[in-house]
Parts: sequence; C-alpha cells; structure tokens
Amino acid sequence: MAETERRNRRTAEHVAEDVSARAQEGAEAVAHQVDTATALSRPVIEAWVRAGRKYLDCVNRLSAETVGFATERWRRDAEFAQSLASDALSLQQEWAKQAASDYAEKVTTMAHLAASTAVESWRPIQRADEAGRRARER
Repeated sequence: MAETERRNRRTAEHVAEDVSARAQEGAEAVAHQVDTATALSRPVIEAWVRAGRKYLDCVNRLSAETVGFATERWRRDAEFAQSLASDALSLQQEWAKQAASDYAEKVTTMAHLAASTAVESWRPIQRADEAGRRARER
C-alpha cells in the first residue's frame, strides 16, 4: 500500500509539474503572439496580456489545488479502507463528515479563486476601455 501511495504521489507531482510547464508554455506563446500583433494599440495589448496572465495564474492555482486535494483525499480514503474492519460504523460516520467538510471547504476555496480571477482578469481590459473612451471624448 505504501508503494502505491508513493507512486500515486509521484504521479500527482508529475501531473502538477506538467500542468505548470504547459501553462508557462501557453503564457509564453500568448506573449509572443501579442508582440507581433501590430494592428492593436499598445494599451489594449498590454491589458489583454495582463488578463491572460491572471487567467493562467488562476488555472495553475486551480490545478495545484485539484492535484493536492486529490492526493490528500486518496491518502485519507486509503487510511479509511485500512481501518474499516476495526470499527466500521464510527469510522464511516467520521469519514463522511470529514469528506463533506473537505469538499465544501475546497469548493469554497476554488469558487473564491475563480470569482477573484474573473474580476481581476477583466480589470485591465476595463481600464483600457475607459482610457479609450476618455481619449475619444477629448
């Protein structure tokens, strides 16, 4: 069981590293494409880049949260399975309470991250739009 747990943990770490590397590659590709887009004005391009980076940062954080959460839940579930024979009813009740609490806590954390990112990633675009409006009004 310990070897399986180590393998699962290594797999989870590799997945997290891979997601992070892919997100970094994506951020670099977006930055390169934005640099070559001469048809757009500089403030708009910068606003989109900031918004994209904030979005990718959120994706990285959500991925890390998901992998960490899955790893921890797997560990707790494995512990539960091993000790089930000794006191099944009380262990099941404790496990259910903990799992519900874990899921509720993690859903709240992830919802806050998603909401925060949604607001934060659009702020640069809104600022650029407001600046454009002010410039046109002059």
